[in-house]
Amino acid sequence: MAQAAAVRGYTPGSVTSPLVVLPFTLWARGRLRKAGVLRPARPRDAAAGLAAAGAATVASHVVARRLLRSTRRPS
Repeated sequence: MAQAAAVRGYTPGSVTSPLVVLPFTLWARGRLRKAGVLRPARPRDAAAGLAAAGAATVASHVVARRLLRSTRRPS
């Protein structure tokens, strides 16, 4: 949703996220909490998740640049 707001237009997931993903997430978290499976999140867990997401983003950009560079070279 933040990406759609940033570009001031439609981005993939703009409709699906609030209509499907968020309600299902709330439902699933409630069921998991009642079953005693969902543990409270710790700041360390959030930091680890952000670090993993950042590393995956950097890795995907590196791969994309290498792929694009190899397709631009004349053979």
